[in-house]
This record gives sequence, structure tokens and C-alpha cells, in this order.
Amino acid sequence: MFVLIFRYSFDPRDLLVKILTVLVRMSNASEEREFVKCLAANPDYSRLSVERALRVVQRENLAPDHVVQDLRSVMQEVRVIVVLLEVRKL
Repeated sequence: MFVLIFRYSFDPRDLLVKILTVLVRMSNASEEREFVKCLAANPDYSRLSVERALRVVQRENLAPDHVVQDLRSVMQEVRVIVVLLEVRKL
């Protein structure tokens, strides 16, 4: 990993935290929760990938607890919307 950081100025842990932080900020950007709705409707969104990223962030203590909690709340909100969308299809 040191080679990545030194040679390419690339720190995967830092990038992960920045991506997750942006995800939380975008989710909280509107009262209508449009970004959260878009995540729920996006077929490329992977709950398992986000959960895996969260485990890494927690295990390595890469982000403050409030970021982790905020992201968990966003994930829960996405889950609820996914279920509602599936019910509407029936």
C-alpha cells in the first residue's frame, strides 16, 4: 500500500472515507431526500458493498462515529425505500 501512496499519491483509506462522507452529505442535502431515493432506485447500488466499506472504516477507525452513524441511517432509509418500491411493483 505504501507504493500506492508514494508513487501515485493515492491513499485508498482516505478515498474511502471521502466517498462515504460525500455520500452522507449528498443524502442530507435536501429535505425531499432525492439522493436517497436515487440510490434506492439505482440497480448499481450495493448494500453489501456499503456495509463492507463501513466495516473497514470502523475496524481501522478511519472516520468519526457520527459519519458512520449517519451512513447507517442513510442505508436504513434506502432499505425502506427499496421495500416500498418492490411493494409498488406487485
